[in-house]
Amino acid sequence: MNTTERVYRYIYSYAMSHGGNTPTLVEIGNAIEKSKSVVHHHVQKLIAMDRLARTDKKLIVQTLADMLQIIGDDDGPDWDS
Repeated sequence: MNTTERVYRYIYSYAMSHGGNTPTLVEIGNAIEKSKSVVHHHVQKLIAMDRLARTDKKLIVQTLADMLQIIGDDDGPDWDS
């Protein structure tokens, strides 16, 4: 597994077990044994890939459910008809 995926999986699992709160860059780095600057680089990649978002210096994990809700807001197909 590459470093970007390791960063994402750590953030995701942390958020799921901490009520949606996400770890700091230092916490991520400690968990995957990488420096804060390396973690920052991979977080930026994940943001560019729309797998993470950042608001008020906090990370938000973009899950499949989040993406489906965004798609659903676009007058997508009506699955109930």
